[in-house]
Amino acid sequence: MSVDKKSNSGAVAPASSRKVESTSPTKKIALAAVLVAVTVVLSPIHFYIGSSKCFPAQHMVNGIAGVLLGPLYATMMALFTGIIRNMMGIGTLHAFPGGIPGALVVGFVYRYVKKTDLAALTEPLGTVFIGATLSALVVAPYLGKAFTIAFWWVAFAASSIPGSILGYIVLKTLRMSGISDRLGLESALADEPNIKRKTGNKVKSNGK
Repeated sequence: MSVDKKSNSGAVAPASSRKVESTSPTKKIALAAVLVAVTVVLSPIHFYIGSSKCFPAQHMVNGIAGVLLGPLYATMMALFTGIIRNMMGIGTLHAFPGGIPGALVVGFVYRYVKKTDLAALTEPLGTVFIGATLSALVVAPYLGKAFTIAFWWVAFAASSIPGSILGYIVLKTLRMSGISDRLGLESALADEPNIKRKTGNKVKSNGK
């Protein structure tokens, strides 16, 4: 049985209008594992630039994970994806700076700046300016494939920009299909400010 809850104004708001709880840690871990598997399965879809395997699917999943899971779990997802890809011989050391920063930036933007699926499009900010710079200054020299920072920026952007756009499209598809709501994913709260305003208007009208 659902119980109605009184608002600050004294009016009664229906239980169905109350804020949905955030995704539980267990569900986030399970979803992160699924996204790791999806990313690894899509690993054959790549192209080479220098010593780096450009992998748009990684950036697509980074955008999805950052919005659905937040910065911590999205970062762990990218880390374990890089570890598994390297263990299987289908990735390089560039997978770490090329994957982790993008997921982290999307998670932070969604969590602390604005809860919108558009946060997925900020993935290249982490991948290009942080990840590519680290690859140019640390990973590439270690592998004996030194190139300029500008080269790595272009290489990583060629992969992360289309990948982030795909991630945004997938997120909007999940929302439009209702899958995110049925799974209780945190992304379903992306438009929460609008929901709050609508709920507030209903409460006020009920109190008239």
